[in-house]
Amino acid sequence: PMIVTNASHALDYLGINGNLDKALKYIAETDFSALEDGGILIDGEDVRVNIKHMRTKLRSEAKLEAHGKFADIQMLLEGEETVGWCFRSPDLAETEAAPERDVWFYKGAWAPVELRPGQFVVVFPDDVHAPGLCTAAPEEIRKAIFKVRLD
Repeated sequence: PMIVTNASHALDYLGINGNLDKALKYIAETDFSALEDGGILIDGEDVRVNIKHMRTKLRSEAKLEAHGKFADIQMLLEGEETVGWCFRSPDLAETEAAPERDVWFYKGAWAPVELRPGQFVVVFPDDVHAPGLCTAAPEEIRKAIFKVRLD
């Protein structure tokens, strides 16, 4: 199930998975304000992060996605962001599958999780999520998106 926490508590979740430990330690030890936007390989393709600026979308534009082999860490660095979340279940309608990219898309009901700078969610394969949604109105944000291989 999804974890919602912040950078100062990242190390509280060590021990779930070795690659996840690497990402959580990176979060705890890194000054993200000193990093340029772009991709960073923390442990090859198994643990990587992409830091980027983006504009949040309306909640009505939510695109639910889930992964099979990777966990995502969606960490907000600047602005406000809502991440839609629900468990993968038969109540959802699969709209697209791209297993070669480890992503499946769904339509269905979801709950909003609002993030402030320094907060992040860890979503596992059973966690369907819609990142990059606005909290009040669309705005520019900066975030770090980690991909963590679980197998």
